[in-house]
Amino acid sequence: MNNSDIQRLLDSPENYGTVNLPGGEFEGPFEINKPCTVIGNNTTLWGGTGAILTVKAPGVTLRNLRVEITNDSLPPHKYISIYSTVHDTSFENVEVIGNLAGIAGEEKYWGIPKVLNMGSFSSDKKHIFRFMLDVPVDAELIASFYDVKIYPDKLKAGINTVTIETSPVRTGSYIYGEIFLKSAVTRRIYLSGTADENLTDTHNGTVIFEPSEYNAAGHFTEQDIIAESIIFPEINYNLKNTEKLYSPDNNDEIIIRRGQNINLTCTNAEIDLVCASSDFPMDIDIYAFLLDSYGSVRAKNNFVFFGNDHSACTGVKYLNAPDKRVMFLNLKSIAPDISQTDIAFSIYDAAPDVNFSRLKEPAMRIACDDGKTYIFPLQGKLNEKTLVACEIKRRDNLWVLNPLGMIYRYGINELCGSYGIKVI
Repeated sequence: MNNSDIQRLLDSPENYGTVNLPGGEFEGPFEINKPCTVIGNNTTLWGGTGAILTVKAPGVTLRNLRVEITNDSLPPHKYISIYSTVHDTSFENVEVIGNLAGIAGEEKYWGIPKVLNMGSFSSDKKHIFRFMLDVPVDAELIASFYDVKIYPDKLKAGINTVTIETSPVRTGSYIYGEIFLKSAVTRRIYLSGTADENLTDTHNGTVIFEPSEYNAAGHFTEQDIIAESIIFPEINYNLKNTEKLYSPDNNDEIIIRRGQNINLTCTNAEIDLVCASSDFPMDIDIYAFLLDSYGSVRAKNNFVFFGNDHSACTGVKYLNAPDKRVMFLNLKSIAPDISQTDIAFSIYDAAPDVNFSRLKEPAMRIACDDGKTYIFPLQGKLNEKTLVACEIKRRDNLWVLNPLGMIYRYGINELCGSYGIKVI
């Protein structure tokens, strides 16, 4: 059974009520569009970017599943394993790797590691290690190790200090096991360490993990990463075909919506922000993040903005025109190791109450040299200063445009950090 078969099971009318998934690993994304109970059988749904599983119907229960993001270097707005649009999704024995969105409390920041490494420690002695966890809701800690105690087993929302006590362990012994954090879903932490007779130091409270300052500042909610449903406003800047959605046959200005996958048939494209206002009450900049297959900016020239006006391959350029700021893309010139380009807009140095909601009918415009111009209206709660507008992905020999319209509450510096860019 392949990935398409899994989606057909989820959609099949005869499975209304209960959907039994086969065992195995299946690459998403997947959607659930009807009330049902989805039951796994040693089933893992996975993907390199989120959301892996999107629940769009009320009355859905997920049971006996594992949903996993395989790329842990993604920015927060893409590191989503399960996204629910309806807020009543329930879980029974569901393990996740990745963030949740749309689940009360769960969508906030979890300051937990994937691996806890005690390193090498002296054999035949007792040791005490500590680690700190930041959890947004109360959770149960479950761990079962021979010769190792871990406590407390109840965590409160906020910062928790957890203690590991090892009994005297003979030399050469390797400690490896799993710690589970259980709230609405289950999250897993791997613990490892080695006893060494050549070491003499005794650990008495050594801290082996604490949430970093960057992560502690990176709390986010569903509203930070998922824009509300797009509602097409009345557009007043002389659009043609304003009632049309995207279709390959339209050759005029075409309204597009969030979540569409649009094959770009052009070589060159210009991206900018437009609105019905006669003037902007703010200074708006445009940014391009050229990402590798892991979703990160690996070289400084792969971050294009006013301070670095072109990528090393010259396939992406920042143009500061007198009346607008534009990101220019030559799709054929983008380096082959770039798998995706994300475009963001951010308001520079404005008063606290100045944000995108001050613009009248804002939209992203993509003007292509094949005669097509796409307009993506930006609607919803735009009361923030930073917006991830779209992603352009390489698929085989094509580039595919995916409009996003996701607000990012913590500003352009934190967004840069989520792509692996160190902002000084």
